[in-house]
Amino acid sequence: SRKHPRQSLIRPPARDGVAPSSLTTPPGDWPNLLAFLAERFAHIGQEVWQQRLQEGAVLDSDGHALAPDAPFAPNQRLFYYREVAAEPEPRESEAVLFQDAHLVVADKPHGMPVTPSGQYVRQTLLARLRTRLNLPELSPLHRIDLDTAGLVLFSVNPAERNAYQALFRERTVHKTYEAIARW
Repeated sequence: SRKHPRQSLIRPPARDGVAPSSLTTPPGDWPNLLAFLAERFAHIGQEVWQQRLQEGAVLDSDGHALAPDAPFAPNQRLFYYREVAAEPEPRESEAVLFQDAHLVVADKPHGMPVTPSGQYVRQTLLARLRTRLNLPELSPLHRIDLDTAGLVLFSVNPAERNAYQALFRERTVHKTYEAIARW
């Protein structure tokens, strides 16, 4: 049976608490996968992609590492692990306030993002908790801004995640923000 181009049978595991990003290659004619990646992500650079391919950080839809000389194929599902050369270290550490088989409640400090984006990959609340608690399937149920400190709820079990997220979508759960400032 033939796989649909956007369908992956195997989602590769997180590395250092960070799940892989994914993309489907477009129609086109590149001499090889490295040339495509270097053009698609020009801001990263061909040398970095060469290194990632050599380290096995670019995978096909079955989770197999692709070689630096892998051919380009259109409509191919790829997974790749993001890295940031000089990721900012957090000023403070997170604190786990509650944990059971279903939920984790963490106190996020100012200046730490909840999920990977931009210049933050491993120094995010999610990646740090996945690694620290050895919970690779941990997922936030809501988010708060980078500069906002406060409590963040996480789902431990993927099968329960949607039910918890629905509470936020349907506004059954209410968040309260409090500003503390010197008068």
